[in-house]
Amino acid sequence: MEKTSNKIIEIVKKNLSYSKDINKSNVLEDIGIDSLTFIKIIIEIENEFSFEFEDSAVSLYAFSTMQDLIEYVYKHSN
Repeated sequence: MEKTSNKIIEIVKKNLSYSKDINKSNVLEDIGIDSLTFIKIIIEIENEFSFEFEDSAVSLYAFSTMQDLIEYVYKHSN
């Protein structure tokens, strides 16, 4: 799961202008992820991990923290 975690954090960092370190406990909205940025991140994650998010999960409000997002990707891409 560590490889998945590191890759997702890398994808998120690339799509944000957040200057502090990003870790698993960060709340997505607190690090500057809005709805549009979230969709960009989801598309990049889908391409990187070769799977598609369920329709119900393509919402910023489906995930509170980075850990929630990482666990979802790990569960659905393996």
